[in-house]
Amino acid sequence: MEIANGAEEVEGLPMGGSSDPKHLSPGKLCRVESRARAPFEGWSGCANQMHLFTSESVGEGHPDKVCDFIADSILDACLGRDPDSHVACEVLAKDHHVIVAGELKTTASIDVPEIVRSAVREIGYTQDDQPFHPDRLAIQNLLGIQSENIDRGVSKPEQGAGDQGIMFGYATDETPELLPLPIVLAHRLARTLAAARKSGSIPWARPDSKTQVTVRYEDGRPTEVTDVIVSTQHAQARLRQSFDISLRELSKLLGIPVGEFQKPRNVVPRKSCRLSI
Repeated sequence: MEIANGAEEVEGLPMGGSSDPKHLSPGKLCRVESRARAPFEGWSGCANQMHLFTSESVGEGHPDKVCDFIADSILDACLGRDPDSHVACEVLAKDHHVIVAGELKTTASIDVPEIVRSAVREIGYTQDDQPFHPDRLAIQNLLGIQSENIDRGVSKPEQGAGDQGIMFGYATDETPELLPLPIVLAHRLARTLAAARKSGSIPWARPDSKTQVTVRYEDGRPTEVTDVIVSTQHAQARLRQSFDISLRELSKLLGIPVGEFQKPRNVVPRKSCRLSI
């Protein structure tokens, strides 16, 4: 799952990474002091409390997402047959190779190669000119039986856990999803691009893609969508290009209303964005 980008701002540059902070007057950029704080709370020393916040979302064909989806599909297959399954699964994909490794404790009998091929096919890697094709994958299955030591640690709640992790996050009233507006818009663009690709309305689009949205904040509230980037893998016959298009043109291409960029209602989108192919 992709989460909001909390990268620290470089002195004099907006967080979107642009070398041309043309959208803001000098001296009005806020500086991020800590990743561990909610990004719009507790900042000081900034006269007008104005800053840019950028988030990105990767498409389902991105290598990380492909591996995640294969691992999730194996988990779903196990849980569907045995709700008490324990599944620790890692996936590596390179060229036409997929390696699945990890440990299982389950009574389920699963066909790992077929699960892998089905997952890749569902994502959309079905073009004959692509080396990563579900029917031509070389799949190595290294899944084994769960270690008895780990099993003892996770089978009874009072005995502890097999792994530990530390996560942090926050909720915000900027959107109905309770997530920051930039990541909500980036996810919405990524989902819409995938739907348009699968429906055939953008026939040259391929599964690997990335979207990025930058929002201007004033006094902790979003006021303007300043930049939108949509980058997608494409058919070999289409030349790589990058060009400015209006949000209305982008909306028509992706089938997403311009009004979707205006949630909450006081957020005003700029008239154009950047589309990279």
